[in-house]
Amino acid sequence: MSLSLLSLLNSSLVPPYAPVGVAFFLFIYDQISFLYNPPTTGKLFFRISLYLILTLYTYIRYKTAFARMQIEVDGFLVKSMTKKTEFVSATKLSEIVQPNGTVLLSPRKEDTGPIWPPIETLGWTPFSSLPCNQPRPKGAQHFWSKGAASEFQVRSIGYKSSKSKEGSAPPLYECIGVDLVRSNKLITNVSGSCPVFQNQSQSSTIPAYWTKDPKWSPSLGVPRILVINMQLPYSSPSLWAPQSADSDPGYSIVSYYALSPAFVDKLDTCPAVKLLKRLMAEGKSMKETTALKAIGLVENLDEIGVPEIVSGYNGKPVLVTKSAKMHAFSPEVFEIEFDVRQWSILARKSLHSLHDKLKEAKCQFGMLIEGKTDAELPEQLLGCYRIHFIDIHEALNIVI
Repeated sequence: MSLSLLSLLNSSLVPPYAPVGVAFFLFIYDQISFLYNPPTTGKLFFRISLYLILTLYTYIRYKTAFARMQIEVDGFLVKSMTKKTEFVSATKLSEIVQPNGTVLLSPRKEDTGPIWPPIETLGWTPFSSLPCNQPRPKGAQHFWSKGAASEFQVRSIGYKSSKSKEGSAPPLYECIGVDLVRSNKLITNVSGSCPVFQNQSQSSTIPAYWTKDPKWSPSLGVPRILVINMQLPYSSPSLWAPQSADSDPGYSIVSYYALSPAFVDKLDTCPAVKLLKRLMAEGKSMKETTALKAIGLVENLDEIGVPEIVSGYNGKPVLVTKSAKMHAFSPEVFEIEFDVRQWSILARKSLHSLHDKLKEAKCQFGMLIEGKTDAELPEQLLGCYRIHFIDIHEALNIVI
């Protein structure tokens, strides 16, 4: 068999359960035909060999498919990290000089003081769909809260040879809000449609860090506000037909982040900032050059009963490439969106099977840019947040 044929059989064009169906059909056919025409020794040997080949192919196909899901698909909803660490504000940082000469910002234990942004002012979002820190008295009980970057395992310096990872330093951007929304069409380019990002809304109810930051200026070369729009379908994916936003606009989890003041004076020495500038200049996420990675972390995995085959991917960073798009509405606002409909069939099936379990789950989500060389390491989160007991069917319906 030629190499090209092997590659075709091992590609996603062949469903992983196709050989199972073929084997079942042949088995039924044999049972019926053998009743009327007992097989010769040669024919029986051929049938047994064929079943063994199909069994071996099924094993290889499934193993390859799940390995590909870890690499190509954004990992979200799987097994929890066991070690819990206390959240430390990104405003309380000290400088640590790394072996490669770069400066990494890390928690300074002796500092005390207010957390930025102030917890008591985190109740506002553009669509007011998810409260912060506690559920509403009535309706869906979901809410969001600040994430803990140190619980996300990312590449450390020397990763290429040691494969070692460490907890991320505080994120470059602090989460200031999360929305759960749906519409009659795919929600895209949020930063281009919300008045708050166009300086058109001067309402006194909007917290100051949504509309201005005295320390920020375009000369910094990085946006003041980062928006991440995760686009997900409601329907179960079909093997034979691609999912379409026209038939299922689905829902979006939109998270908003403000540049941490602690990084404003250190942008030239932080590897993660250099990667962000490069990603913005290239305008797309590509595995060969600059690639986004997402990390999903379910903190109460044992309580909600996720299948073991899914739980093995918990906390694993995975690439977000072809599914990602970027919008730079202005120097102040940069948006990243990625569409789950473009993920592999196995990943979409797995996520759809967990829809009901999300109402019992406590999850963390973080995003970063992949570091390859020591000059780009250690990796550091762009931003992260927690989301609690999410009921996707109670997403706020908006008009766009």
